[in-house]
Amino acid sequence: MSHSELFRNVVETVFSTWTALRLAVEHGMGGQQGKEIASQFVNQVTDLFCKNDIGAEEVADFLAEFMDKEFQTVCEDDSPDEVATVLWQFYQHCKAGRHDLVTLELSKFPKCEMWLCKPVHPIRSDEEAMDTVDTITHERSSDTAAEEHDPEWTEVRSRRRKERALM
Repeated sequence: MSHSELFRNVVETVFSTWTALRLAVEHGMGGQQGKEIASQFVNQVTDLFCKNDIGAEEVADFLAEFMDKEFQTVCEDDSPDEVATVLWQFYQHCKAGRHDLVTLELSKFPKCEMWLCKPVHPIRSDEEAMDTVDTITHERSSDTAAEEHDPEWTEVRSRRRKERALM
């Protein structure tokens, strides 16, 4: 297996564990073709690394911009930075021919459904999506002051912020 093929598997595995991406696809933020867009995202990121000498910061910017543009999702949890750093480290190992190390490190990833390879079941209708948004908005308004909700955007919040707020 070439290093680019191995790295594509890495990107697919890392993206399968990226909660923000999965939620954006499952909730139809990329439209009916969300899963296909996510698959193209895997290919674009793989090509970005394989065809360029690129740093983790540039990759993080690309990931954040793609999520915003294609999935109308702004990741305020710094996950694009984390994902970019992990991908950059794996790519360095792939490029150096350390395929055994890459395989070993991938085996340490949490076991999750490889949803990029299987059909994703998005919310079925706009009405169901609005019901979900209404439920979330109602739950938030009881905990905090009411905020305006823009159904065009999905906000991904860090769990760390909640933990800090509770302290």
